[in-house]
Amino acid sequence: MQKRPVLDFLFGADPFLSMVSLAMAVYGVVMIFSATRIFKTNQYVIIQSVAVILGYAAMLVVSHLRYKRFVKYAHWPLFFLSIALLVITLFIGTGDGNRSWIRFDFMPIGFQPAEFVKIFFILTFAYHLGRVRDRRQRPLTVLFLLFHAGIIIGLIVLQGDLGTALVFVCLFLFMLFAAGCSVWYFLIMGGATAVVSPFLWKYFLKPYQKERILCGFNPQRDPLGYGYQALCSQRAISGGGFWGQGYLQGTISQNPVNSALPARWTDMIFAVMGEELGFFGIMLYLLLLTALVMRILFVARKTRNSWGSLICIGVCAVFICQAMENIGMCLGMLPVIGLTLPFMSYGGSSVVTLFVLVGLVQCVERYHDTTYGEEF
Repeated sequence: MQKRPVLDFLFGADPFLSMVSLAMAVYGVVMIFSATRIFKTNQYVIIQSVAVILGYAAMLVVSHLRYKRFVKYAHWPLFFLSIALLVITLFIGTGDGNRSWIRFDFMPIGFQPAEFVKIFFILTFAYHLGRVRDRRQRPLTVLFLLFHAGIIIGLIVLQGDLGTALVFVCLFLFMLFAAGCSVWYFLIMGGATAVVSPFLWKYFLKPYQKERILCGFNPQRDPLGYGYQALCSQRAISGGGFWGQGYLQGTISQNPVNSALPARWTDMIFAVMGEELGFFGIMLYLLLLTALVMRILFVARKTRNSWGSLICIGVCAVFICQAMENIGMCLGMLPVIGLTLPFMSYGGSSVVTLFVLVGLVQCVERYHDTTYGEEF
């Protein structure tokens, strides 16, 4: 059935995806307002709200993109643009213990290039997998695919941004598995990782990165240092119970001392949600996230070309990996390595990127009747 123009204009090719994404983003703004209330300013809420509006508009625009035709001619420029952005960030980037942000003196905000590189990587890697679809089981082909992902991941690791690097590793593995590569390649990569890991640990990782990893699995190892943030988060979540202490009523999240829950509006927004809205608030977010992921997987299954399916799988990987890693951090089960909770944490680059990724899924759905062979 033909979609009504007004509905298409307001909600894109998939109103369900649009509404769930928007609901999650609004939920995030509501929680950011609570988390930043101690600062007596609405700056964070205003910036996040503008990012949501821009991101939603970008999603609607991207939903009309004929992605196969676009990336067919733009895959090399997108790949080299990704490398250029990451190299530039490596030299001029700033951050807390890393160099993953680019900030300008004349602007109150900065941006994280690696967030936008996620979009470029999903498009170019899906294209790469599509082009070698008849040669995916050949060792040389897998080696080139590994190089494609490795150069991006390596540059992000050099920036010191291990959280984002882990997301790209998940992206690579999810998409490679979905493309049908032999399980033997995954076993070989796993074995190689096990062999190389001790060397990387001893000679490559910085002391603060090692301590973060160790404290991530045991926050009590350094309760006043690297384990402090995770312990504060655990106390906040455990104090929420089922219904929570009430919106704007959290004992820890509303403590005017910033050190009571560091990064409460970014990395630790999940703890604010858990304390103020309890298990109910957490389940509400997880239900929205599950609905989003399941809908994306439905689109991946529905599309008639493998390239579109791979794009959807890549988008799913971003949402699943970021959510699992962030929640694991807040629960004290994984290292605190700085990663946003999808659509919830403060961060314009992250929100805009996530909306664009949802837009990519919508353009796959819009043109799902186009078979792979018709485009190549």
